[in-house]
Amino acid sequence: MKNLLLPVLCILFLSGCSPHPASGIWKAAGDNSLGIASLTVDFGGKAVFTSSKIKPATWHCFWSKAGKQIAHFDCTPSSNTETEERFVFTVKDEGIAELSQDGKPIGKFLRTEGNPVLR
Repeated sequence: MKNLLLPVLCILFLSGCSPHPASGIWKAAGDNSLGIASLTVDFGGKAVFTSSKIKPATWHCFWSKAGKQIAHFDCTPSSNTETEERFVFTVKDEGIAELSQDGKPIGKFLRTEGNPVLR
């Protein structure tokens, strides 16, 4: 029994540590309504992106899992740190995701290589 317990515990521990599909470095797949060139979603619950249209700012976000392929971003823009806006980031297919707000799509993003660590 002891010989079986350790491997089972290891498997359970490791299976709970896989990253959410939203985590990574994402590059815009063409133009989008906020002018976001890329966004970074780290493993620890933070995300950041910069918008150059409509609401120009650097957005600092905390994200949480909202589903197997969905993450909610609660973001504060550098242009008005007293406000917070919510975005939804949905991973559609392997390496493709969509950012939306209030049910309206903002743009599509492609996963790129790199370590998404924010400090």
